[in-house]
Amino acid sequence: KKLTGYLESQQLYREGQLHYDEGAFPGPPAGRTPEKETGTLAKIFSTPWYEFIEIAPVEEVYWESAGQNSPRTFGKILHAILSKIKYAEEAEQQVNGWQYTGLLTEKEAGEIRQRLKSVVQHPQLSGYFARGAIIKTETELYDSVSATYKRPDRVVLQNGTLTILDYKTGARHPETERKYRRQIADYAAIYARMGYGKICKKLVYINEDSVEVVET
Repeated sequence: KKLTGYLESQQLYREGQLHYDEGAFPGPPAGRTPEKETGTLAKIFSTPWYEFIEIAPVEEVYWESAGQNSPRTFGKILHAILSKIKYAEEAEQQVNGWQYTGLLTEKEAGEIRQRLKSVVQHPQLSGYFARGAIIKTETELYDSVSATYKRPDRVVLQNGTLTILDYKTGARHPETERKYRRQIADYAAIYARMGYGKICKKLVYINEDSVEVVET
């Protein structure tokens, strides 16, 4: 009613008319013409845009990386990037994505690249980052015994053997390793109940200057 009254007062109202235009968008000041902004791309991306969207980290990692620079945060970032890598050649792309979004400095990206390289090219691990295998990363498993969900870091089915990799950052400690061994054993037990016969379990310790693989 108020709108109709306004239109009638301006002598604009038309019976049955549903659309009205009022006012005009301001143009450039007198004597000036719109300027065209031009630029040159410094880098052309051949990777589809949706792959860069996919690598965006979970909120917890994002806020930690934005406000801290701790070993704990570094480990979480490393885990997050590894969760997106199926094959060795994808490591560089993933690190670039984090760096382009500003979540890693050039120095941090270099450190991450070096550690990823030491993982995907490790003599005991390189085969788990090669094509030809069935690879699952961060896939949830339902444990019917404990009625909880589990999430192994990497599971590889290759030549009839199912291998579970669980990444750990930092030095080995007997107390925490006992916990890690129980954890990866729980993963294996779930797969055994699913019918997998040959299962291999490996803890992967990723340190600043080395990678240690521990079979359990």
